[in-house]
Amino acid sequence: MGMSATLNPNIFRAYDIRGVAERDLTTESVVPIANSFAAMLVDAGSRDVALGRDVRASSPRIAEVFRQALSSAGLQVYDLGIVSTPMLYYGVSRFQRGGGVMITASHNPSPDNGLKLLINDVAISGDRIQEIYQGAQAGRKIVADGGAVHTTDILDTYVTELTEQACIGPRALKIAVDGGNGMSGPSITRLLDRLGIEHIDLYCDPDGDFPNHHPDPTQIDTLVDLQRTVLEHGCDLGLAFDGDGDRIGVVDEEGRVIHGDRLVIIYAREILKEVPGARIVGEVKCSDTLFSMIEKWGGDPIMSRVGHSFIKATLRENGALLAGEMSGHMFFKHRYYGFDDAVYAAMRLLEIASNVPEDAPFSTLLADVPDTVTTPEIRVDCPDISKFGVVDSVVSHFRALRPVEDIDGARIRFENGWGLVRASNTQPVLVLRFEATTDAELNAYQSEIMEVVTAAISACDDSV
Repeated sequence: MGMSATLNPNIFRAYDIRGVAERDLTTESVVPIANSFAAMLVDAGSRDVALGRDVRASSPRIAEVFRQALSSAGLQVYDLGIVSTPMLYYGVSRFQRGGGVMITASHNPSPDNGLKLLINDVAISGDRIQEIYQGAQAGRKIVADGGAVHTTDILDTYVTELTEQACIGPRALKIAVDGGNGMSGPSITRLLDRLGIEHIDLYCDPDGDFPNHHPDPTQIDTLVDLQRTVLEHGCDLGLAFDGDGDRIGVVDEEGRVIHGDRLVIIYAREILKEVPGARIVGEVKCSDTLFSMIEKWGGDPIMSRVGHSFIKATLRENGALLAGEMSGHMFFKHRYYGFDDAVYAAMRLLEIASNVPEDAPFSTLLADVPDTVTTPEIRVDCPDISKFGVVDSVVSHFRALRPVEDIDGARIRFENGWGLVRASNTQPVLVLRFEATTDAELNAYQSEIMEVVTAAISACDDSV
């Protein structure tokens, strides 16, 4: 049996490699992937690489394959052991490693696993991931002397840097924390202890079986225990983390969810006080309110495509200080390295909350931000072969009638709101979202756009 028979091409996705561990990431399949990536690092002139893993049952087995492949290609492998994805990024950025490997499937169910790969401090995506697949198919391998594995513990260095950076104000806080049995539990609880902040912990022990709930704070039903804890204990706010630690969820003192775009508003205001005119990035699913508030406070708002590799690129290319997305990825270049780190984002939120006057609730931070009516993401089935064609016809239909942003799908501007139609990067669906100042406007915008989308889908179906 040749190499190709063991590799499932569908696991090589837009931003990472991800599949069912015992089916798609067997040792036999991981060996050529690891060899192909090691060769790519050597080609890029890298001499060392950081390796980290989450607590899934399959992670130690996959890590062993990478240790072997990377060191036999002549690389120095710094094995960080069990860490969050941001701690792996931190290890690469802080010590200027030539690459990184994080073994995780983030918030996916426990039988899954995956790989996030970096060359220098940039996560590879798109074509580079396909290049790894092609190299693995071809059995590409470099063997060189001088490679070695160094076991290093980074938790203390990481928490110490965050502790030293934190400017905690005079207000005493009480925080509820839901670690989701993911990778952030040990670092956030240690950080809160060091900062002397009272915290009530839920599910902060990493457990790759995720026994309590799915570790994805964008799913509102995963926040129920956190909301209840905040209300029962009179907490100032609640923090939730996803499986691998790069996304944050936040609830206020009333247990109301603060979505990603409103969180960026809270951070942006503080950064703009310190750095007037700073550039701040939001993605096409974010509220108009985010972009207009940044402008109002003298900042320069930039709209990006959805997806963390696009957002990181937009952040870098524009010299922006902050970027955020609805899903809870927050990227701080202001005082930090520019990667998405939920524990760092939590620390920055605690700084802000600890400076709110004693008698004011945390939610006053958004008191002057206009309330709007929004829909959640609406998913409409559409075959992969026609989804981009449908978006194109929506763009051309509305372009004649109203302003349209087309950096990622069609964001159509109405009198008092907008509607978005974009093709999913990963599934045969269109993703829609709407925002307006009243329910009536929201319904009107939604039905106008849905009509065009439905017609475009059936036109594509007819032509296929």
